[in-house]
Amino acid sequence: MTHAYARGGGEMPAPRGFDEPHQGSGVVAKRGPRNGGAQNLTAEQVSPRYGKNPYRPSAGRKASAWCPDSAGPYRLPAGIRDRLSAALAGRKNRDAAFALAVFLARFWSSPRRLLCAIPVDRRALAEHEALGLTEARVRGALAALVEVGFLARYEPDPGKRYQRTEGGLQRRAILHRFGEEYAVAFGKANARAQEARGAPAPDRRPIPRPEPQRALAPNVAAPRAMPSTQVAQKQTSPDRGVIMGEEDRLKSQPKCEGLEAALARLRRGMGL
Repeated sequence: MTHAYARGGGEMPAPRGFDEPHQGSGVVAKRGPRNGGAQNLTAEQVSPRYGKNPYRPSAGRKASAWCPDSAGPYRLPAGIRDRLSAALAGRKNRDAAFALAVFLARFWSSPRRLLCAIPVDRRALAEHEALGLTEARVRGALAALVEVGFLARYEPDPGKRYQRTEGGLQRRAILHRFGEEYAVAFGKANARAQEARGAPAPDRRPIPRPEPQRALAPNVAAPRAMPSTQVAQKQTSPDRGVIMGEEDRLKSQPKCEGLEAALARLRRGMGL
């Protein structure tokens, strides 16, 4: 191999590590200090930043856990919040689903409404100032809450799925209820809150026992006074007839003694 010569004569020294034989990919030449020679390092000693392996974070550095928190005045009970956040942790729409869960629990987890059906209307909840979600995001969040068991879908009776509006038939809002486990947790949280306020828990209303049915008395009503007009219609006139035959009208007429005496005197005066 021909080497270059220096200007003042003589052969220039070869660069450090140039004439050493190639030792494969397992050995990498790394330039050392200025006064030192080249150092041969194995692949395990090379920093992974310069190797073919992808970058891996250090073992002490861990990803932060998802800890949702409601921005409004209402907050879920601690047990329900932890359970729901753990169920929604691996979903892309976890923030939207958690916001919808807080919104529904705020208005429907009270003791009087806990067991009622929740009419969830996606069109009404879209762009709501308390949620800030579109109709598509509300639909996805609702499906996620049903999958994790926070809500349970309640199918309406056949024939009641549509309602008449000014624009025509429109599908009714789909009814949901809190899942069984979450409903029990809400009930316990309501009881603890009432105890903390010092208010007694609402007692169950006693179920009245049905009284034994009495035998119905015969409907014997007192005879009512009949109007005079009906009495006159029902009474038969003696002029019309009797049971054994018709009676002579002349005999039935009352006799006037004064009139007959006057007629007799008139006949005697006339010589009749």
